[in-house]
Amino acid sequence: MRRAGRPPAVSPSSSAPAPNWSSWPRWSTSSARPPGSSTPGSTGTRRCPAASCANSACYAEFLGLARHAALLVSDSGGVQEECTVLGRPLLVVRRSTERPEAVDAGFAALVAPGPELGRLAGEWLADTPERLARLAATPSPYGDGLASQRIARLTARLAEQVGEPVAGSARSA
Repeated sequence: MRRAGRPPAVSPSSSAPAPNWSSWPRWSTSSARPPGSSTPGSTGTRRCPAASCANSACYAEFLGLARHAALLVSDSGGVQEECTVLGRPLLVVRRSTERPEAVDAGFAALVAPGPELGRLAGEWLADTPERLARLAATPSPYGDGLASQRIARLTARLAEQVGEPVAGSARSA
């Protein structure tokens, strides 16, 4: 994951800083490291001297890093959904995906493991400001995060139509 600076916290409203170094956090179940790196916590790689390989990140820290990333690279299905909410580009290191919505909306691209990954990452990083602006204006194909509120409102209306008071409504007071 390439990013510009350690964010103080997850901040969905902040603008993307100019990318200048890379961090490669990994899940605790993964032994993946950037090409040419040695051990977690090491700085730099043969191919990317400004990269660092971090120990595994908790979910909240991962989201904070991902929110400020110029480019995400993952084989995770969940990250394919999260990149659309965070407005960040993702290269999916898979030959196929069960989440084509992120690819169709322009947030992600499938790339086979191998040299194509480096070539495509270079292309996507070359147009980072334009890509990030475009993705920020693109709605997530997975929804706006307000489904539970809509369901609660509709459930309350349905319950009131059949005469059942709903906790928190004027009729239940």
